[in-house]
Amino acid sequence: MRVRDWMRPYPATCAPGDGLDVVVRKMRDEASGCVIAVDDLRRPLGIVTDRDVRRAAAATAKPLHRILVSEAMTAPPATCQRDEDVAEAASVLVRGRFRRLPVVNRAGILVGILALDDLAWRRKLERPRVLAGAVGSR
Repeated sequence: MRVRDWMRPYPATCAPGDGLDVVVRKMRDEASGCVIAVDDLRRPLGIVTDRDVRRAAAATAKPLHRILVSEAMTAPPATCQRDEDVAEAASVLVRGRFRRLPVVNRAGILVGILALDDLAWRRKLERPRVLAGAVGSR
């Protein structure tokens, strides 16, 4: 299977010059644990997680709107291609100890996000079908 079959399209994005207040609103509004910082062409420049926001807020006395995304983001983010085998992308997640991986097309434009939780959840949903097929074949 390909990453495009497992990814979530249209992840939350922001600009590196945005304040972390923008990130927090997007995380809340979209029930997401991360926001991807992109350039004007939607190429991923970094990733900001809820943990990054907490860490940046604790490190300074500045309000969130005064802390720039570029100060808190992990850059450059590891990415995967939407046409890549999902097992290869899962290996990147595990080896890098990442929870989320931005998905890009061949031009490097952000098209989705692949989360470790999504892989685990989908695997759990597919397991009963696999087991049912194995039982029925005996």
